[in-house]
Amino acid sequence: MYRTIADFTQDFAYEREMTRKLLENLTEASLSQAVRPGGRTLGKLAAHIIHTLVEMPGVAGLRVEEAPFAGSFAAQYAETARRLSDTVALFLASGGPVASR
Repeated sequence: MYRTIADFTQDFAYEREMTRKLLENLTEASLSQAVRPGGRTLGKLAAHIIHTLVEMPGVAGLRVEEAPFAGSFAAQYAETARRLSDTVALFLASGGPVASR
């Protein structure tokens, strides 16, 4: 649990880089691989991770726009995560709710 937005920002910088690296290692073949029989594929999990960068901050009142698919989940994740980081920075600077640009 985070006590301040600044605590989240510091931790998120590390997590965002590690997740980007993980997503870069997914291959076309691995995207259709199910994690368990009948379970989600790695591609669906990657899409879920990206969508969560938009959904969860929205619950907290931060509006973040999901980046369009840019040829790879890693690129889409990196751009969506950048938008989230920018939104949090604007929130900290302004002291109020903002939307990503």
